[in-house]
Amino acid sequence: MGEVNTSCAYCGVGCGVTVAADGRSLTGDRHHSANFGRLCQKGERLLESLPLPSALRYPRLGGERIGWNDAIALMAKTFADTLAEYGPDSLALYLSGQLLTEDYYVANKLAKGFWGTANVDTNSRLCMSSAVSAHQRAFGEDLVPCDYQDLELADTVVLVGSNAAWTHPVLFQRLLRAREERGTRIVVIDPRKTATAAQADWHLALAPSSDLALYSLLTMALHGRQVVDEGFVGAHTQGLDALIDCLAQAYPDTQQALATIGLVHEAFERLLALYASGKVVTAFCQGVNQQVRGTDTINAIINCHLLLGQIGKPGCGPFSLTGQPNAMGGREVGALATQLACHMGFGDKERELLAHFWPQSLPPKAAGLTATELFSAMADGRIKAVWIMATNPLVSLPDRALVERALKTCPFVVVSDISADTDTAKHADLLLPALGWSEKSGTVTNSERTISRQRAFMAGKGEAKADWQAVCELANAMGYPGFEFASAAAIFREHAALSGEVTRAFPEKHFDISRLASLSDEAFDTLTPVRWPFVHERHPHQLSSRRLFADGRFAFKDGRARFVAPATTHIAPDKLPDAEGVWMRLNSGRSRDQWHTRTRTGHVPALCRQEWEPCLYLCSADLACLGLAEGQLVSLRGQSAEEGAAELLLPVMCDDGLQSGQPFVSMHWTGNELGSGVNALTSALIDPISRQPAFKSQPVLLKPVGSLWRQYAYGAVPPPEQSMLRRQRLCIDSGVAELSYFSEGVTPVPAGKLRWQRRLGEQKVLAQLWASLGTVTGFALASDSPLSLNHQAFANLIGRELTPRLIDEIEALLVAGDSPLVCLCKGVSQKAIKASLATCPEGMDRALWVRESTGCGSGCGSCVGELVTLSSEFTLTGELTHG
Repeated sequence: MGEVNTSCAYCGVGCGVTVAADGRSLTGDRHHSANFGRLCQKGERLLESLPLPSALRYPRLGGERIGWNDAIALMAKTFADTLAEYGPDSLALYLSGQLLTEDYYVANKLAKGFWGTANVDTNSRLCMSSAVSAHQRAFGEDLVPCDYQDLELADTVVLVGSNAAWTHPVLFQRLLRAREERGTRIVVIDPRKTATAAQADWHLALAPSSDLALYSLLTMALHGRQVVDEGFVGAHTQGLDALIDCLAQAYPDTQQALATIGLVHEAFERLLALYASGKVVTAFCQGVNQQVRGTDTINAIINCHLLLGQIGKPGCGPFSLTGQPNAMGGREVGALATQLACHMGFGDKERELLAHFWPQSLPPKAAGLTATELFSAMADGRIKAVWIMATNPLVSLPDRALVERALKTCPFVVVSDISADTDTAKHADLLLPALGWSEKSGTVTNSERTISRQRAFMAGKGEAKADWQAVCELANAMGYPGFEFASAAAIFREHAALSGEVTRAFPEKHFDISRLASLSDEAFDTLTPVRWPFVHERHPHQLSSRRLFADGRFAFKDGRARFVAPATTHIAPDKLPDAEGVWMRLNSGRSRDQWHTRTRTGHVPALCRQEWEPCLYLCSADLACLGLAEGQLVSLRGQSAEEGAAELLLPVMCDDGLQSGQPFVSMHWTGNELGSGVNALTSALIDPISRQPAFKSQPVLLKPVGSLWRQYAYGAVPPPEQSMLRRQRLCIDSGVAELSYFSEGVTPVPAGKLRWQRRLGEQKVLAQLWASLGTVTGFALASDSPLSLNHQAFANLIGRELTPRLIDEIEALLVAGDSPLVCLCKGVSQKAIKASLATCPEGMDRALWVRESTGCGSGCGSCVGELVTLSSEFTLTGELTHG
C-alpha cells in the first residue's frame, strides 16, 4: 500500500502529514522539517473531519441547484456588466489563508490584472497584517527573518501575546524539548495565565496592550547600558538617534511608565538582562497583532533586535507566528489590498513590470479597500459584486451587524466553500462548491517560509472544483488571456517566474523562488519541503535554504534596516464607557481543539469535549463581586453603533488565569450556536497603519441573567413549543444532542411517554422520555440551573428497552455527572487527574505522577499546560483551588 505526503490543513506551523493511499490512516511526516512526525490533536483527527454534515457538492443559485456552466455564465455577465456600469472599484474579492498559493495567485491576477481593482483582501488581514506592515517599515519588505530551528538554538525565547501551546502546539513541543535538552529559557508576556504561561519559566502578566511601552522602554534601557552592537548598527541600519530622541520624549519617567503597564522595576531589570546577555527569539502572535497599535508594537520588538545585532544570526530575532496554513503564501502572491504580487507596491515601475508580465492587463494605481473597509463599502452600496472564497466573514470580522447589512445590501454575492451551512454562505446569491483539504493539490508556505506540497488523496465529490479552476473558468468566460492553466503546477511555475522578474528589476528585494520556475509536472508532484531564500548552487533542482539577512543586506535600496519610531506612544487604555452597568474588557481567542468558525472541526466529537458550548470565563474575584456561580447565565453587549446589535447569552465559568475585569470567550462560536457570532460584540477599531482590526480588550457590558431553564435533548425529541433564547447542537460520539435555553418565566413541559421530576441538591430537574413500541426514541432533561452530564451516556439510552430499571439507570447517571476531558489522546478527564493526584506520593512531581499513572500528556502534548495548572492547584484535601 502506498502513501501520500501532504501538509496539515490548520495552523501556520505547516506540519507534514503522511496519509495511507486508501485514506484510512494518517500519521505525522517524520521527514518534514516543521514537525518531524509529531501532530497535535486537530492534526491527528484530520480524517475524522472529512465527513462534513453539510458538505456543498453542487452550485446553488438562490438555494436551487444549477450547473457549473450556468454559474460561470452568470458570474461572467454580472461581473462584466458591473465593471462596465460602475467601474473596477465596484468589484471585490475576499480571500482566505485556507486557499492554496495557486488559488491565491490566479484570483489576484484576475482582479488586479484584468478587473483593474485592488479591492482584493484576505482574512489574513485579521491575523497578520500588522506584522506585514512592521516588516515593510523595518526591512523594506514583508520578510520573516527566523526559522523554527532558531527556537531551539536560542538562549531565551520570549512569547508575546502567543498561547502557542494551543495555537501552535507542535512548535511549542519543540520549544519544550529544547528547554529539556539545552536549557532554553521560556518567558511568556500575556495578560492571561494561559496553558503556555503555565509551562513557562517566567510569566509576565502585564496590562493589556502594554507591549509597545515595554519594548520601547527596553530599547531605551539597552541603548543606555551600552550593549548596542555598534558594528551592526553602524553598517546595516539607520534611524537610531531619531528613535532614541522620540522615545526619550515619550517616556521621560521610566518608573511611572513601568507602573502604568503593571511591571515592577526588578522584573524589568531581569528581562533587560536576558536580552542583553544572550541570544533571544521574540515570537509574537495575535495578542500583539490584534491591537490598535499592533504595527508600532512589532516595530518596537524589531528595534530591540536591531539594536543588539540579533538579526540574520542563528538563535535570535523577531519571529511572527502566522495563524493559517497559507497566510504566508497569500502575502507572497500579493493577495492583500495594500500590495501587488511578489511583495511589490503600486509604483509606476512595479505596475509596468506586472503589465508586461501579464499581457493586456492594467494593474491598479493605488491600494484597494482592506477587509473592514471593503464590507463598509458593500454596506453603503459602493461594492456591487463580491466573490468570497474559503472564509466566513460574517463570523470572523468585527461588527457583525454591519457585515450582515453589507451582505444583504450587495447586489451579487458569490461564496465558494466546502460547506453550505456557514453564516456567510446563508447570505450568498450564488454558492460554489470547492474541493476540500483531502481533494485539492498545490502548495502552501508556513511561518518559516517553507513551501510544502498539499496533495490530494481522495477524489473530489459531486461537482466540487479547485478554487483556481473556478477562477480560471470565469476569467476565460470574460475573455481575459493568460488563464489557460492545465494544472496547479503550471500556475506555480508562473508565480515562481514572476518572483525572478521582480528581483531582476528590483535587486534589493529578497523574495525570489524563480529557481522553481522550471519544475516539470513530475518534479512538482514530488517536490519536498523547501525554505526560501535558496543557496545559489549550480544545479537548479538541488535546493537548500540560506539564512535571511545573514549578509546584513535588507530590502531598501541602501540595504539598511530602519529603526522605526512609534506613530503614537499612548500607554494607557481608553476609558471604559460611563453607561450604566458592569463594563469589562473582553478578550477573544482560540480554544485548544477547534479551528476558526468550526466548519471543519465542530462536527468531530473528540474535538468538542474540552468545551461543549460557548462560555464566558471570569476570574473568581469577578464572579464573587458579581454574585455569580459557575454555569449561571449572563448577557453581553458590545459598543456597536449598528441598530439591532446582538446580545449574547453565555454561561460563566471560572478561570483564575484571567485578570480582574478581563473576561475571555472562545472566538470559534458562530450563529449556529449563539444565534450570532462572538464578533457581534466587537467594534471595528483598526490599527491605523496596517488596517488590522483590534479584537483584543474590547469594551462589553455584562449583566447577570435571572434563572433560566435549559434543556438537553437526545435522539428524536419534538422541538419545544415555548419561546427559546438559544438552541445549539452538541457534537457527541453517537446520536444527536441539543441544548436549548428558554425565555424567562418559561418552563419546558414536553408531552411524551413518561415524565418525572426530581431534585439534585438545590436543582430542579425535569426528565422526559419518548418511546415507540417499547423502545426509547428520545430523551430530554431540563433544569433551572446548570447540569453536569455525560452526554454520550444519555445518548446511548436511545434504542434501549423502556423498563423500570432504565429509570434507575437515568437517576444514577444524573448523580454521577461528568468531568471535562483534559487529554484527548489518552481519554483522561479532570476527575481522573484529581483521583491520580490524590494518590501522589509525598515529594514526587505531581504532574509527572499523573502522566505516568494515567498517560495524560504523553500523546501530542497539547494538554500539558492544563495538567501543570491542575497539579499546582491541587491541595491535600483533594480539591482544585482557584488562586
